[in-house]
Amino acid sequence: MSEKRRDNKNRILRSGESQR
Repeated sequence: MSEKRRDNKNRILRSGESQR
């Protein structure tokens, strides 16, 4: 299940991508 996760800057993070 691919979840659309957004960081504190409201950026969409892909699976396996950490906060940059």
